[in-house]
Amino acid sequence: MRHDPNPEVGKEGGFAGFMAKYRDRVANLANSKAGSDFLTVDKGHRNMLDSFVDAILNDTPSPCDELAGFNSTYLAKLAIQSIENRSVLPVPVEKLAPSIV
Repeated sequence: MRHDPNPEVGKEGGFAGFMAKYRDRVANLANSKAGSDFLTVDKGHRNMLDSFVDAILNDTPSPCDELAGFNSTYLAKLAIQSIENRSVLPVPVEKLAPSIV
């Protein structure tokens, strides 16, 4: 959580932990949407960007190498194609681990 007003609730983490935090947050509110603004999930974007800038400025390893970038792009394209075709597409393992000659 980016802003966790009650860290004691939902210690199990995951979706169950998030829902426990949400129920605790909105328990005494008249409008449940009024209390959900503080329950934003930390997806790691800031940490990734900080690590990337650190890699450039201090010549440290990049948080995302070229193979991870390739895999995420390939899977995103497959997901878009799957949505467009309304069908499940196979993910060939050899595409996720390309041989570099």
